[in-house]
Amino acid sequence: FYHLRKELECELQVGATDQWGNITVGTELARKKLGATVWGLVFPLLTRADGSKYGKTATGTVWLDPRKTHPNDFYQFFLKADDADVIKLLKTLTFLERDTIEALAVKQSQDAAARSAQKSLAWEMTKIVHGEQLATEAKKAAEAVYGKISLKSLPEAQLDQVAASLPHFSENPIGKTLTDAVALSGLAPSKGQARQLILAGGVYMNGDQYKDPKLIISPEMLLLKKYLFMQKGTSQNVVYTAQVPPAGVHPSVQQ
Repeated sequence: FYHLRKELECELQVGATDQWGNITVGTELARKKLGATVWGLVFPLLTRADGSKYGKTATGTVWLDPRKTHPNDFYQFFLKADDADVIKLLKTLTFLERDTIEALAVKQSQDAAARSAQKSLAWEMTKIVHGEQLATEAKKAAEAVYGKISLKSLPEAQLDQVAASLPHFSENPIGKTLTDAVALSGLAPSKGQARQLILAGGVYMNGDQYKDPKLIISPEMLLLKKYLFMQKGTSQNVVYTAQVPPAGVHPSVQQ
């Protein structure tokens, strides 16, 4: 702060309350060495319900710069906001009217599974930071991930980004049964539980529901000949990405 005042005539430093000590020490140093009065302005630190902070050093950081955090990932970060945090985030970060936020709070208390508040938060934040067009694309990608629209309806570039945003499993499921594939993907801890999950209608591949545990996974099932999206229920998603063979090499000769 002293350096900024001396070299750039900076008179105000803004930060969260966790920077109060640094700011006040800077104001005192500038007073003693320059005889200058400088000012500090702090605001409450944004924290989660468990007390952890949102910030560049925290786990799961999101950036405003789309080169660091793609708009799809930005949208899904807020879509996954904890129920205990979402109303505070709507009040703190968006420009929604108080009545609108209070109505969302009522909806959340009545049907938390619908995640109406999270959807509004994700849309508003992405629209503010990245604009309405990219917010619309991010919303569409999220709806594809969670089965609201077909993954097959997404253009290749957007499907690539959706795949990049999901956890991956690496063992090739092609030629194996659906039961084996579900176990390999980590969506079930054992083949027995995988079979039960499939029979109960809890398994989706590329957005379509499958109930036959003995179904053989074929190469034709891959989207764009490279992706197999697997989903458990309505929320847990993973993806397998097939290796694309080099030009001129037939897939059958690959190891």
